[in-house]
Amino acid sequence: RELLQVIRGALSLKMWISGQSDGEIEEKLGIEPGDLRNLAENGEWLCYSFSEISKLFGEKKVSEWLRILSMRIRYGVPEELLSLVTLKGVGRVRAKLLYEAGYRTVRDIAEAEPEQLERIVGIGKQLSKELVDQARSLVYVGPSDRQ
Repeated sequence: RELLQVIRGALSLKMWISGQSDGEIEEKLGIEPGDLRNLAENGEWLCYSFSEISKLFGEKKVSEWLRILSMRIRYGVPEELLSLVTLKGVGRVRAKLLYEAGYRTVRDIAEAEPEQLERIVGIGKQLSKELVDQARSLVYVGPSDRQ
């Protein structure tokens, strides 16, 4: 029974970081919403902790891999969406929408005009302006880079 719980927890986290919805995970594995959140919080903390320990032992590659995994668990996204979820107002759902619309990096958003982002369902006028402003504050975009 304990082994099954461990396997179910590991599968839950794997599904979570692949971007599957809470509802899908809960339905497929019989996990309660609070349990999924606790698994994610504990998984994030463990990965971060082991990342720091790995640094102490000079294991830079392992440390970096664990740091990335920790962030993926925090945000519940595949690795390719990590840069997008660092923007305020962008969670796992909006990151996926932006990515699927061709905005795969913060630079892509910085090079866009707010009106372009407004066309994406779930990204309104105000948020699109805020996202472009945020992205431009993080990435230098010269006039010739803008679309």
